[in-house]
Amino acid sequence: MQFLVFFAYIIGAILLGRIVYFFFKTVARKLSAKTKTDFDDILIDILEEPLVYLLVVYGFYLGYHHLTLSDKLFTFFNELDENLVLVGVSWFFIAFIDKMITHYLTPLAGKSKSDLDDHLVPLLRKLIKWVIIILTALMIVSNFGYNVTSVLAGLGIGGL
Repeated sequence: MQFLVFFAYIIGAILLGRIVYFFFKTVARKLSAKTKTDFDDILIDILEEPLVYLLVVYGFYLGYHHLTLSDKLFTFFNELDENLVLVGVSWFFIAFIDKMITHYLTPLAGKSKSDLDDHLVPLLRKLIKWVIIILTALMIVSNFGYNVTSVLAGLGIGGL
């Protein structure tokens, strides 16, 4: 019976996610198209998929709290859930920063006379993505109980 409740929460979260996704694709996009700024259009475009993902992760969270689990397994699920939320939040920030750079910074770089900024903007996009990915990976490793400071210290010395 516990597993039925567990899967019911996950399926319910998936269905809710589909409803939210449909809402964003139809209603929210039409409402944001009526405004004068592009920022809300960009935000809705970026927010819809990570939000659906986080809803499913929340369904998983609610579901495993209704299971009778050993302490080790409960701790593992808890850490897994925290890391899945971290991935979703990182996904949002990567998409948000990338869209802001391509929408606002790239046109500014194209208007300038110098070619330097035309080369720096794509480099900046990639650099920010990789920094967020690496920080997310380090936080995930840290959440699973590994000491990240020694790895960072080693990378710092190795980088020199």
